[in-house]
Amino acid sequence: MRRARSCPRFPRSRHQSANPCRLSLKATGGFSIYNTNDLLGGLERIAREQNEFYLLGYVPASSPEGSCHTLKVKMEHGGMQVSSRSGYCNVRPANPLDGRPIQKQMELQAAGSQPGAIHGSLQAPFFYSAPNIAQVNLAMEIPGDSVIFNKEKGQVSRQT
Repeated sequence: MRRARSCPRFPRSRHQSANPCRLSLKATGGFSIYNTNDLLGGLERIAREQNEFYLLGYVPASSPEGSCHTLKVKMEHGGMQVSSRSGYCNVRPANPLDGRPIQKQMELQAAGSQPGAIHGSLQAPFFYSAPNIAQVNLAMEIPGDSVIFNKEKGQVSRQT
């Protein structure tokens, strides 16, 4: 079963809010589904979450790198539930491939003239945050059976 977020089991205590996973879920607007006998209930909750939502975009003002900011989303109409992050930090994302040989290999393949063999779908919705400046959210879906991985000597590699 796919879960919205996976939580490790912690000893039960009076201070359930001290559970780091619960704190993380609350901070990111997520919810937890625990191992119970109610599989259908968990799946229905995930389905509702996937089908009943609005997505709000926010472009913050410039701030120094490393600074953190609080966010609060309020609704003017009652009867609706809001799930949102409680804040964000202005940090440069780490590049896990930086300096590794695979980075150069992937760049060469992406720039090459050979068509790829992996089929998928791509969505690139956008909105303008200023004149001539668009914010683009990229979403790509790749069927799992179109990518074959091999395991050799404990290392996982994609079959070409």
